Amino acid sequence: MNILDPVNKVRNFATEQSIRLHEKTVKNTGRANGFFAQLADFFIFISRIFKETFSRDFEFREFLYQCFQIGNKTLPLISVTG
Repeated sequence: MNILDPVNKVRNFATEQSIRLHEKTVKNTGRANGFFAQLADFFIFISRIFKETFSRDFEFREFLYQCFQIGNKTLPLISVTG
């Protein structure tokens, strides 16, 4: 005859549920950390863009010169493929 021990039964059930909850929490925490890390990287990237764009040492003439050079050097390639 089996005698049911309710204390052990409840303890085992609680332990199993605790382990499952722990595994789910660890998995969700890792996903949330990844999301917030990517979000932080995005905002750092955007802030660096604005900082570099509006800094005083931005050489607008050099930028236009390089755009002109790139345009002239790719014109034959675009003409052939077009």
